[in-house]
Amino acid sequence: MGQDPNAFLMPIEDVFVVKERGTIVVGPVKRGSLTKGDMVEVIGLGRAPVRFAVSDLSKPGLGAFAGLNILTSGDYGGIFLPAPYDGASVGRGMVVVAPGSIDVHQHFNAIVTLRATEQGGLKEPIPLIIGYTPTHWFKPDFYVYDIFTACLIEHPSPKDIDYFELLPEETAELTIHLLVPLALELGSNFQLRSGPRVIGEGIITSFISNAI
Repeated sequence: MGQDPNAFLMPIEDVFVVKERGTIVVGPVKRGSLTKGDMVEVIGLGRAPVRFAVSDLSKPGLGAFAGLNILTSGDYGGIFLPAPYDGASVGRGMVVVAPGSIDVHQHFNAIVTLRATEQGGLKEPIPLIIGYTPTHWFKPDFYVYDIFTACLIEHPSPKDIDYFELLPEETAELTIHLLVPLALELGSNFQLRSGPRVIGEGIITSFISNAI
């Protein structure tokens, strides 16, 4: 599926109920625009996709939400969910997108560079062996708030090696397996974290269709 750089994309930052109006998902519009009547799809976190025509949009005001007809890139706004969808159907970590514009993935290859120790990176290398689950975390940069999911990091050809180390400041091609599927795109940047520390950065180069 080709990627449309102008297709609507809004990460869900929060979900709550507006009195007498229903459930609303809110977040920053990262790209594109959305008007009443447009079809959207909510995807991610391994949940069933939610697809509907937009009936109402909003922007946060002083203690209330003021209705409007369009959301555009740079806005922080909200989209009201039609019945029967509610807060149990969607959640933080999912994204609202133009239908079919983005896929959900859990396994991919990436070029990763570890930070130097003096930049807050690890002091020891990361051992990459089959079945090793490090306490590192994954964060796509197209989310403006922190969403973390545990991941398994492996050498891209684990059957051809017995052991491999990735050293601080080193760059290598790796295979990453997320704990839960997220809406991802080729070329997306991400961070690897160990607790609160950023220990490396990477870019998604290809997706893997079959889980290991």
